[in-house]
Amino acid sequence: SPLNVKNSMIDGKVEGKLKVSGPPQAPILTGNVNFTKNTQLIFRDVIFRIRESNIALDGSNPPNPTLYILAEARYKGFDIEMLVQGTAQQPKFKLSSQPTLSEAEIISLLTLGYTA
Repeated sequence: SPLNVKNSMIDGKVEGKLKVSGPPQAPILTGNVNFTKNTQLIFRDVIFRIRESNIALDGSNPPNPTLYILAEARYKGFDIEMLVQGTAQQPKFKLSSQPTLSEAEIISLLTLGYTA
């Protein structure tokens, strides 16, 4: 059954299969987990709903999962989509919107509340 996650950045559930092996001082994590649909990702006061996700752990130590998270929000008249890909240590973010704004304008909107 899904695991509830609630903190200042996430409000929702995680599910999947995770294997923990190795010694307690250096655990090895393998498997895949994902956020259930409509889990909320909170950035400042903007609530993104996670539409798709996959977090893959390959047993690396320290853990450095591969991320795929697609989330969307409606904010100040804009539909904003955020895509996070890459690893936890080197994530890549891509932002898009309708109506169309540049990534710099979307960042301004999300952080300052207005576009440049």
